[in-house]
Amino acid sequence: MSLNRRQFIKSTALIGGGLIIGFELAGCRDKTLAPAVTADSFHPNSFLEITPNGDIILQINRAEMGQGVYTGMTTLVAEELEVDPATIKLIGAPSHPDFIDPTLHMQLTGGSMAVKNSYGPLREVGATAKAMLLAAAAQDWNVPVTTLIAENGRVRDPVSKREVPYSALIGTAKTLPIPKYITLKVPEQFKLIGKYDRRLDALQKVDGSGLFGIDLCEHNLQREGMVYAVLVRCPHFGGKLKTFDASASEKIAGVSSVFAFNDNSVAIIANGYWPARKAARILNVEWDKGPLIGVDSTALLALLRQQLDSNDGHKTTDEGTAPSNTADTQIIEAEYFAPYQAHATMEPLNCVADVRADKIDIWTGNQSPDMFRAAVADILKYPREQVFIHSPLLGGGFGRRGYADYAVEAALLSQRVGKPVKLQWSREDDMQHDFYRPLSLSRFRAQLQNGKLVGWQHKIACPSVMHGILPMFAQTILPPWTPRAPMRMLSNLVATRDMTSTEGAAVLPYAIPYLRVDYVHYDPGVPVGSWRSVGNSINAFFVESFFDEIAHALHQDPLAYRLSLLKPEQERTRNALQLVAEKAQWGHAPIGSFQGIAVHEAFETIVAQVAEISVEGNNIKVHKVVCAVDCGRTVNPDIVKMQMESGIIFALSAALKGEITIEDGAVKQTNFDDFEIIRMNEAPEIEVHIVQSDAPPTGVGEPGVPPLAPALGNAIFAATGKRLRALPFKLEMVSYG
Repeated sequence: MSLNRRQFIKSTALIGGGLIIGFELAGCRDKTLAPAVTADSFHPNSFLEITPNGDIILQINRAEMGQGVYTGMTTLVAEELEVDPATIKLIGAPSHPDFIDPTLHMQLTGGSMAVKNSYGPLREVGATAKAMLLAAAAQDWNVPVTTLIAENGRVRDPVSKREVPYSALIGTAKTLPIPKYITLKVPEQFKLIGKYDRRLDALQKVDGSGLFGIDLCEHNLQREGMVYAVLVRCPHFGGKLKTFDASASEKIAGVSSVFAFNDNSVAIIANGYWPARKAARILNVEWDKGPLIGVDSTALLALLRQQLDSNDGHKTTDEGTAPSNTADTQIIEAEYFAPYQAHATMEPLNCVADVRADKIDIWTGNQSPDMFRAAVADILKYPREQVFIHSPLLGGGFGRRGYADYAVEAALLSQRVGKPVKLQWSREDDMQHDFYRPLSLSRFRAQLQNGKLVGWQHKIACPSVMHGILPMFAQTILPPWTPRAPMRMLSNLVATRDMTSTEGAAVLPYAIPYLRVDYVHYDPGVPVGSWRSVGNSINAFFVESFFDEIAHALHQDPLAYRLSLLKPEQERTRNALQLVAEKAQWGHAPIGSFQGIAVHEAFETIVAQVAEISVEGNNIKVHKVVCAVDCGRTVNPDIVKMQMESGIIFALSAALKGEITIEDGAVKQTNFDDFEIIRMNEAPEIEVHIVQSDAPPTGVGEPGVPPLAPALGNAIFAATGKRLRALPFKLEMVSYG
């Protein structure tokens, strides 16, 4: 692989707008194919196989974590291959060059780009196989290929009435060259794209046959001698282990050893998870609390304010000329805040590791087998080709399972004890040792003249997500012998210009004569990472809430004002706003209910939402959320709706309940009793309307999240006249600051 400096910097710079930004069909006959799943199969490329007994096997190079990617990608292949998607057997692809995203030079799931980037290439996978099977039938039957028809997994000759399944043709098909040119269907010919409404992973998740990382044990892995591990980690960020007394823990039946691990934790090894966990609960341990001793959330907020006051930051956007103040200039200023957020995936982190002299096997749900392989190999000093990552289903990812810390822990433990190890995190471990969505503080200043918005200044202070991601990408992309010092320097530089910190704020859909956005990087020492929709989830709340403030200051209807200021090229945004307004009956909320509106573009997808609420005392009741989404051509409309619904509920939890707070340099929250999520009886009615489009597909996994918080906050203002500028919303806080 050749990767020059310009390509590398370009790839890493684009991560802020989406972790996956390209895809191409790999694995043709002029290269070494990824290993076949079944011997003697027809294996025209690394993704697809057809076996002699008729099985169609598709290796999926993206992680299925509930977002429906298995169904979406299979639909693309099945459309061109002329088979029912349900007849295709799906397997998570191993780490292999043919499954690498060619732009980022790694295999990775994120940025809502899996189906978007696979739309053309995976259709080519199916179309190529179909063309070769038709050619094989034409050769076997000595007829023109143009007279043959492929349908329902069979090739038939309308003239002779001959008909055979694909499996009967693979012997000849394997001898044929890969066609240089293929013809893809036009939309008018689609039978599945835009129509297929079955979730291929639904049944196995209902009947329990679907295998998640947390399900892996000695019974289905057959790892002889496997033990279980629990880590008691220092709760204080940057803290270290001082002393521990394991005398009580070692008496628990099934516990085999207790030892210090990685200078900030204690490992407990047992013959089962519960003995190890029980021993962990009674371990007597003393910590050195480290550099954040005494630091709490109030202090962190004060530090962010101090940064906004004293640090000019990096100028991200500077468009137009700053207007001079005149006698009629009206200045509107506001400060908005978003706290740390946990990923809180349904399945806590876990990993099975088997470290041997000549190889390492890792079984874990992950979003990037390449990054996990590089991390494990480099830490344990193994050649990367000796590390094998096995990827089961994920019980949620949201960005968290792109970080390989838990796989590295499991591998080190296996190496230490000389046996296969299953490391299982508890919910408390997961909550208190996350890579959190950053806390962020924004300061706005708008200038109004003659009833018009003429100036918009926005200054953001927060930690950098890219500061932590860039070294992981470098470790994966670059050879192991590459010096790390230059990458650390580049990482520090990127941190001060992190596009994930300003995405959703640096570019606005509105025509404003003067737009200025500045970013101040400040890292207080709490680990941060990608969280569903990354910076968009924060900045959409800031921007769309403040824009609503301006509309009300000008006595304008929030919808009409948005439409009036949209740039001419924002036709998609206009369509989404008009559709959501129509479906929500904007301006005609039921008596006692109030509406708020917001719109945002993330990952090339436009989402507009209207929240309908009522308020009793300090209680906010969300009755309904209406959503309009423009995501280009929809491959699976039901999955698009599911993802919008999922994003709305996910965002609603963060807007009304979820918050990670710091006390004495440690996370206060431990479980869902103090990090609450929306319950079923609190969930609103949700309507999702898809804007019809012939454009290529865009992302849907994350864009449903950003507009919810501002739409809800704007509805709260409509109901109460109180502008809440901090998340989660609390009505007793009349204003923020």
